[in-house]
Amino acid sequence: MNRRSLLALITGAALVPLMRAAEAAAGFLHYKAEEFAQMLKNGDTIVIHVHADWCPTCTRQLVTLDQMAGEAAFSRVRFVRVNFDTDLDFLRANRVSSQSTIIVVKGGHEASRFVGVTRAGEIRTRITAAV
Repeated sequence: MNRRSLLALITGAALVPLMRAAEAAAGFLHYKAEEFAQMLKNGDTIVIHVHADWCPTCTRQLVTLDQMAGEAAFSRVRFVRVNFDTDLDFLRANRVSSQSTIIVVKGGHEASRFVGVTRAGEIRTRITAAV
């Protein structure tokens, strides 16, 4: 392995904890079945981001979703991150077949679902209309 590859590997590994901390700070929750079930039972409005760490589309979506999660206008909305590679029970139960899926649940029912959208304005418009 050359020096440039090694440096990239080390830098990438160092950024993962920072990225996870940024997610938590922005108000994202990592999917946990019990907590999610309670949110549904409570009738919470939930924006679900089905992502994969290796997905460039998901990464582009994350920029807009992070901004929205930190805005006062969405303070009553729960933002949940579902891992496409590990949260298989969620994927089956909710008929999700692709990463980069965004689902909005309101009052216990799916209000919107879209896949692969990366334009900030379109993401905002679709989520705002659903919540």
